[in-house]
This record gives sequence, C-alpha cells and structure tokens, in this order.
Amino acid sequence: GELFKVSRDTAREMIQGFMGLRGHIEFIKKVSGIDYYNDASSNSPISTLSALKTLSNNRNVVLIFGGAYTGHDYDELLNNLSQYACSLILISGSGTIGLRDKINQIDDINCIHVLNLEQAVIKSKEIAKKGDIVLFSPGFDAVGVDISRKERGDRFVKAVRNL
Repeated sequence: GELFKVSRDTAREMIQGFMGLRGHIEFIKKVSGIDYYNDASSNSPISTLSALKTLSNNRNVVLIFGGAYTGHDYDELLNNLSQYACSLILISGSGTIGLRDKINQIDDINCIHVLNLEQAVIKSKEIAKKGDIVLFSPGFDAVGVDISRKERGDRFVKAVRNL
C-alpha cells in the first residue's frame, strides 16, 4: 500500500472488510447452529484437504464431495479425511465411482451416497448437529447438469438458502 501511497487506515479497512472470493471457502449461511460453506471451485484433492484443514475443529465437518474424474491422486486426501470430517456425502460422478472402494475402506467416517447436490444439502441438514460445518468442496470437476464450477456453486448456494 505504501508504494501506491495508500494510508495504513485505508489498507486496514480494506483488508478487514474483504469477504473472500465466491466459491472459495465462502461462508453462505448458518442454519440451526450449522455453518454452510461453499468451496465449489475446488476441483482437486489438495484444495479439498486445504479447506478441511482450514475449517475443521475436532472432526466437525460434514463434507459434500464428488464429481467427474480428474486424473488426480486422491490418496493423501483419503488417508487424512477422518482427521477432519465426521461424515462424507458423496455426489455421483465418474471420479466418485472410481474411488468408491477406497472411500469405503476409511474407518471412523459416516459415508452417504446421493444422486445430486440438492439431495446432498438436504441430507447434510439431517445428519449435521449444532456446531458442525457443512462444506461443499467437491474435489472433482463439475458433472451432469453442472457445466461449470460457478454453476455448481450457485446450485449449492441456492439449495442452502432454501433450507
């Protein structure tokens, strides 16, 4: 800021007021004591793991995850998933199907399969408890009715706002 002659007060005000980018660990709404976050821009296992590490507090995350095959290696995410999440809601897709056997081998995590994002949001409300976080961080490319990550994120936000 100093380089462009921006005062410290102005810089501080701008930084404190910054709400983050849409679709990047974006807080959407609190419903019955449950926080809902949109990380729809996540299309890799590393970005999903990063979001889990950022938000998780004593395994209080219900992760909505899944989509189209990307070719990434998911071993690190799957090996560490139970440290951060209590439940995993899987959305159908070629990538999700490819990892089904590995996902089913994860201990200490409740795993639920759904057909679409709207069902995932409804199911998350049923299983999450007060103080939990519902995180939509798919870790895969958009699939099916979603043409882009933005559209996928918009559908999640709409479903959460309709709760």
